[in-house]
Amino acid sequence: MKINIVCESVILQKTLDSYLKDYISNYEDCDFIIADCIDESFNKPICLVTFGEDSDIRRPIHRESLFNDLEKFNKSISEIPRINVEKFNNILDMNELENLKKSLDSINNLQDDLKDNTNQDALKNEIENIIRDFTDRLYNAIKKNNQ
Repeated sequence: MKINIVCESVILQKTLDSYLKDYISNYEDCDFIIADCIDESFNKPICLVTFGEDSDIRRPIHRESLFNDLEKFNKSISEIPRINVEKFNNILDMNELENLKKSLDSINNLQDDLKDNTNQDALKNEIENIIRDFTDRLYNAIKKNNQ
């Protein structure tokens, strides 16, 4: 069992360091992380240490209960099938896919609008109004700065 400890509480960090000194490992090599808060950046199992009921290790910590809780946690994560994440590195995440879909939808909608002549005229008028408004604002800003 290789453990990495990441706690916001300095006292908790020191206590766990002293109890688990023979099991402490760096982040890359550890089997799981013991933490007192959940950090989304961790890509390893998190053994949570809090006062709450959802905790894997309940506080206050006692040496015997700590090792019992760690054995239970280690057993529970060893039963979870592992997925080789490396083969998914080139796949876009869901946010990127959603953004691409929105971009394609907006392009398709614009193409549909351009096909319809009445919408094309309205779109052309809208663009002309925007450009005219921008030109007026730009002229006024330059004129104001030169005075």
